[in-house]
Amino acid sequence: MNQNEVKGLIVSNIQLSMSGQEVEHAKLEFKKEWYNLKDEKGIAAFLKDTCAIVNTVGPDGYLVIGFDTKANQYNSVQFSDSGLRDSSDLPGIIVKHVDRAFMIDYFPIEVDGHVLNVIHIPPSLDKPHVIRNHKSWPGDKLREEVHRIFVRKGSTIREASKYDLDLMNYDRKNIQPEYQVYGTIHLNNSSFHTKFERFSNTAFTVEGLEMRVGLTLENTGYKPLSMARLEGTIFNTIVSEFPEKITFSGVERYHHKILLGPNEILDIPFSLICDDFNNVDYKICRSTTNMWQNHISEIPMIFTFHTTNRISVPVILK
Repeated sequence: MNQNEVKGLIVSNIQLSMSGQEVEHAKLEFKKEWYNLKDEKGIAAFLKDTCAIVNTVGPDGYLVIGFDTKANQYNSVQFSDSGLRDSSDLPGIIVKHVDRAFMIDYFPIEVDGHVLNVIHIPPSLDKPHVIRNHKSWPGDKLREEVHRIFVRKGSTIREASKYDLDLMNYDRKNIQPEYQVYGTIHLNNSSFHTKFERFSNTAFTVEGLEMRVGLTLENTGYKPLSMARLEGTIFNTIVSEFPEKITFSGVERYHHKILLGPNEILDIPFSLICDDFNNVDYKICRSTTNMWQNHISEIPMIFTFHTTNRISVPVILK
C-alpha cells in the first residue's frame, strides 16, 4: 500500500471508532501517545506490540500514534516523544531484543489537520519472531520470561499457540517474495580497521573506519539481484565515546560485480567504509577498532543489500 492508501485505511478506522464500532483491521492498532523508548517498560511494550503484528499472518501492519480510541480524540504527538534521535534508531531496538530481526519503518501523515505518526510493519516470511527476554510488570513487580512469541487475535495480543505456529510455518514455506536475502556472518573472516595516511613516523590522518566482513548470501526471492552496494550498521555498545549507531557502506572487497540469482548462494568478502571520523584522533580510532575486534561477536549488526535498480533489501541474518 502507498501512503495515500494507508491514510485511507486509517481514516476509515478512525471513523468506525468515532461511530462506536471496533477497528476492523487485525494488524492495525491506535496508540494515544508514543512509547518511551529510553525506558525498559516502554521498550517492552513496543517489542510486544510490533512482534505481535509481524507474527500475525496477513497483510502489512500499522501502529498509528496520536489517536485515542477510548476518548475518540486526537492527541498531539511528534517522533521526539519516543526519546530517540530519529526513526533510523527503531530497527536497532528490534535487533537488540528479537531473534530474527524484521523490517519496520516510520512516516507521519496528516488527518483532519492533526499529525499522526505511523509505524509500518511489512509482512515477514521469517516468522516466528521471538522476544529473547520479555519483561512485564504485573502488580508493579518485574517478571522476565525468555523466548516469548506473541500474535494478535482481533484487537487483543496473546502468546502464540501451536495452531498459530503452524500458520506461520505454512506462510513461510508457501509464499515466495519478490526480493528476500538471507545472510550468515563469518566472524573469523570479519574485522575492523582504521584507514589512515601517514605523514611522518608520528603523524597520521584518519581517512575512515573499515569493516571487512565475510557473508554468505542466499537469494530466496524469485527475482535476481544485481548489487550496487552493501550497507552495514553496527550498534556500538562497547565504546562510550563513539555513537551508538555507525553505518558503513561498500562493495565486494576486490570490486567484483555481484549478481545473485534466485535460490543462488554466494560467499562474498566485503569492504565497507565509514568516513564520518576523518577528524577524530588516530589513536582513539585505532583503540576503538581494536576493541570492537576483540568483542566482535557481541556487536549487533544489520545489513541492507542495495541493488542497481534502486531496490533496498534487508539481509535476514541467520
